[in-house]
Amino acid sequence: MSRSAERARGWGVPVPRSDEVVYVWFDALANYLTGLGYGSDESLFQRYWSQQGERIHFVGKGISKFHAIYWPGILLSAGVPLPSSIFVHGYLTLDGGKIGKSAGNGVDPEVFVQHYKTPDALRYYLLLHIRSADDGDFSKERLEAAWSGELGGQLGNLVNRVLTLLASSFSAMTPSVPDSALVREATILPEKVFHSFDRYELHIGLTEIFSYLGSANREFTRKAPWSDAKVLAGKLDRVERRIISDRLGATLAEQVYGLATVARCLLPFLPESASRLHTMLGIPCPAQYDFRISITGVKTSSGEILFPRQTAVRMK
Repeated sequence: MSRSAERARGWGVPVPRSDEVVYVWFDALANYLTGLGYGSDESLFQRYWSQQGERIHFVGKGISKFHAIYWPGILLSAGVPLPSSIFVHGYLTLDGGKIGKSAGNGVDPEVFVQHYKTPDALRYYLLLHIRSADDGDFSKERLEAAWSGELGGQLGNLVNRVLTLLASSFSAMTPSVPDSALVREATILPEKVFHSFDRYELHIGLTEIFSYLGSANREFTRKAPWSDAKVLAGKLDRVERRIISDRLGATLAEQVYGLATVARCLLPFLPESASRLHTMLGIPCPAQYDFRISITGVKTSSGEILFPRQTAVRMK
C-alpha cells in the first residue's frame, strides 16, 4: 500500500516512521468509503454501501485495472462488501482528437444548453451517438444535424403534422384508438427500452424509439391522411362522410397513441421535451413510468414547435 517517496516524487500521504508515502490509488479508492463516514459516523456507509444490494462503479477504461483488481483486494482484506458491478466506459473525443487541458480544446456544455434553450439536445446526442462502453466523438456539426434532422425531422415534424390535422378535422379531440399494426408496435416499445437500461445500452433504447418513429412516419405517408381531411372538408353524403371520417380518425388516433408511448419512453432520456410532448398530447406526465395510456377523447394542442430550427452555434 506504499511507495517510496523518491518514486512518488515526494507527493503523497507520508507513512509514519518511514521514507515512503501511501500509494495514490490506495488512498484515492478509500475515498469511496471514507466519504460515506467509514471509520467514523457510518450511517451513510451502512445505507449506501454495507447494506445496499447494488454498488455500481462507473469508471473510465484507463482506470479499470485499479477498480477491478486493486480495489476488490483492498475491500476483501478489510472485510467490506465488494462492488456488485463495474461498468467501464470509453473516452469522449472532439472532432476526432483527444480533449485535454494542455490542448485547450475543452467544450463548455452550457453553451449548447443556452443555445437550444434546453439540455435535451446535448443529452440526445451523448446518449444516442456516444455508445456507453466505447469511445465516442463529439462535433458541433453533428449535434446540429441530430437536432434538426433527427429530433426535428423525425419526431417534431410528425407531432406537428398529426396535431394540426387533428385540430382541423376533429376539433383537436383524439378519436378511438384502433387495433392496428402500428398500435401493436407501439405497445411493445416500452419493454424494448427497459431492456436497454438493464444492459446499460442506452443508445439501443433511443434507437428503438426512433426506429418506431420511422415506422410511424412511413405509415403516415402511406395513408396520406391529409387527402382524407381535404375530402372531408368538401360536400359528401352521410355514408361517405362516415367512412372517410372513421378512416381519418383511425389514422390520426394510432399516431397519437404512438406519440404518447414515445413521450413516455423518452422521459428518462429527454425529460424536458418529453414533458412538453405530454402537454401537447393532452395527457398527464406521470411521477413514475406508467404505460397505461388513455388518449381517446383527450383534447390535444397544436401550434407549438417541439424542436424549433436553430442557427449554428457560435463557439468562443
